[in-house]
Amino acid sequence: MKRATGMFWLIVAFGLCVPPVVAIGIEVVKGTPLASASGQWIEHLFQPGYNEFLLTLFTATPFIVLAVFSIFHLTSENTSKRLTGVAGALAVGAGLMIWGLVAIRMSHGSTAAIGFVFLPFEVAIVMPIGYCAGRLLRRLVT
Repeated sequence: MKRATGMFWLIVAFGLCVPPVVAIGIEVVKGTPLASASGQWIEHLFQPGYNEFLLTLFTATPFIVLAVFSIFHLTSENTSKRLTGVAGALAVGAGLMIWGLVAIRMSHGSTAAIGFVFLPFEVAIVMPIGYCAGRLLRRLVT
């Protein structure tokens, strides 16, 4: 049960931390100092037209669903195989989420923000594939 609870909070924290870290990181890459980029993100947290808080919650939704799945899934037997599957889903989802957020934030197109609507659904579709790949990897290794 401790492993399931720890994994639950790790996935939730990761899902909620990735969008702000990517947003601040993109601004730093563009030449803004870290303190100013962090302050700019905080200013845009609830500002109409930006609303970084809502974007963070919306993009974290697949990770919250994975966290709920993991807390129920890791409390029974075969937890080591299942843990590898959950880790695979987390890795694949995180990779797609980071790539998508960077692509959206670096885009100069006027319609790039539409990607924020579709990105959580894409991540939710890819996570079961990562879960199966993690379980298969565990089966091949042992």
